[in-house]
Amino acid sequence: MKKNLILLILLVLVLSISYYLYKNKKDVVCNTNVEQKKIEIDNNISKYSTTSKDIFGRSTEGGQQTNYTFDGKNKLIEQIFFGETGKSEIKYYLDSDKVFYIGKINTEYALPIYEDTSGKVKNVDMKEFYLDNNENLCSWYLNQNLQINDQDTKDLVKDFILGL
Repeated sequence: MKKNLILLILLVLVLSISYYLYKNKKDVVCNTNVEQKKIEIDNNISKYSTTSKDIFGRSTEGGQQTNYTFDGKNKLIEQIFFGETGKSEIKYYLDSDKVFYIGKINTEYALPIYEDTSGKVKNVDMKEFYLDNNENLCSWYLNQNLQINDQDTKDLVKDFILGL
């Protein structure tokens, strides 16, 4: 009798957890051919029209954005932001006007640029964000190491996209 009660409790627990996981499941389907799409865009970059603009107010030394378009649709958007202690380079890869990949390289200078104009590099970090067809974060990597998808990172990716 005691065994049956323990089994019943375990069964109820397993069913409750399963139901909870099912109800909270996100319908996020990640792009499976991201690397192939990136290579295709990079290989065809000479065929794209480009427009550039200066970006102010997002870094101490300003920035620039270059849009690469084909048939009126953005394929790649590159942003570079300069600061006194480093720079950030961001690439947004798009398919059907939706971002599917964001690559961000942060370069930290050994000394502030006003002290040493050589731009000697102290540290470089690479962040890669893989998105689904609705621009929701699927996974992300810091220096090629898989990271946890926390809410702060999801919000950061949304802010990146809103900044286009």
